[in-house]
Amino acid sequence: MKKLLLSLILSLAALTACGKKDVSNESDRNKEAQLQIETPSLSNMASAESLSFVEKILKDALASENESAQASVDKFIDLVRDYNHTVGEENLIGDFKEDLNPSYDTGKLIENRDKASRKFPDTNCRINSYLLAADNMKDSKSVDPDDEMLFMDMEKIKEGAIFDQDKTETFKKFFGRVPTEDSKDPAVHGKVMEEYFRDWSFPEKASLLSVVINDKLDGNYLFIGHIGVLVEIDGGYLFVEKISFEETYQAIKFKDKEEVYKYLKDKYKDYTDPDTAPPFIMDNGRFVE
Repeated sequence: MKKLLLSLILSLAALTACGKKDVSNESDRNKEAQLQIETPSLSNMASAESLSFVEKILKDALASENESAQASVDKFIDLVRDYNHTVGEENLIGDFKEDLNPSYDTGKLIENRDKASRKFPDTNCRINSYLLAADNMKDSKSVDPDDEMLFMDMEKIKEGAIFDQDKTETFKKFFGRVPTEDSKDPAVHGKVMEEYFRDWSFPEKASLLSVVINDKLDGNYLFIGHIGVLVEIDGGYLFVEKISFEETYQAIKFKDKEEVYKYLKDKYKDYTDPDTAPPFIMDNGRFVE
């Protein structure tokens, strides 16, 4: 009888232990489900919480073991603060909001920026993205860069002392115009860009997502018209961009890379010319089909 009772107790204990393990696994699954980003959300980093969140994500991905990269992220955050403060945080989105097409009063932003005392000049997507990524990149390409399209970038880099001489030269090499074939097929031009970036190394924990434009005004060239930095976060990805010299900074949470690609393709879908290839996306040095 005692043996039978002991056997029942052990059986109940085993069942109870299994029950607890299942509950724990279920809790983990629920937690993962809560973290998963389902709908994109956007912020201009115009609140202390959103700016702090983006700063931590960028430092974890790009500057955790790199003092120079940490200083670059700090400078980027200073640029964001300077822009947001001068245009007025009240005119921007603070905490993340589920809206990929916010309506900004661009005229008011420009007016406020022009009359405010600012620490930095206006900067664009290329300057900000390269500032964040450059310390985690290397190139071994010997090329005389064609910086025909970068005259405004160069003015702002010099005005704000954004980069030293070495980084300025590699900036010109990275964003300079690339000669290409006479084709309307983006895949053809994608291979040209892949070959151009073959000798570059890119950040291990981030992607530079660029929108490449085919230009035939005075030849046949490719150049990066827009670019942002993508890093993985809990539940998805964070994409950080500056829209233009005058327009806002944006940080957007997406559930996966494909959603980010779609966002960029939609953004430039009307940028068409019957004589050129449509804009296409590069993920670091890889053409996105």
